[in-house]
Amino acid sequence: MHPRRGFSMVELLVVLAILGVFAGVASVRLTASAERARVDAAARRIVNAIDDARSRARSTSTVCKVRFIATPPTVEIKGPLSGDAGLDTIRLDHGPYRVMLKTTTFGGRDGVEFDRYGRPDTGGFVLVTSGRFDRTVTVEAESGRATIH
Repeated sequence: MHPRRGFSMVELLVVLAILGVFAGVASVRLTASAERARVDAAARRIVNAIDDARSRARSTSTVCKVRFIATPPTVEIKGPLSGDAGLDTIRLDHGPYRVMLKTTTFGGRDGVEFDRYGRPDTGGFVLVTSGRFDRTVTVEAESGRATIH
């Protein structure tokens, strides 16, 4: 009798089943990581937009406003070019972000306005969400400094 070479069909099926389970687990984790990364990137972009508006207001000695629009999820920076002319528009439902603005609270307003000294007219927060992940961007009422929580 010759020694057996190779693997039996049962052995191959067991290995394929184990690989399938590992692939399924890896896929779920990869999707969750991508969602978390999109929410984090969008929150950082919002903080940068707020900081940019505050800087522009100070450097040009004019009013600069950051508006948050829920549908479609958009961040607008309006400023000193010609009254309310748009300086920057960030669509958060497009790549690379693909997130939603769940809640915005700025004292009954749709955003924050910085005076010519870079001081905010109000504080508040905006909630950025995608799937089961969310980040809150808070704007301090005194300094206008934006942070992510």
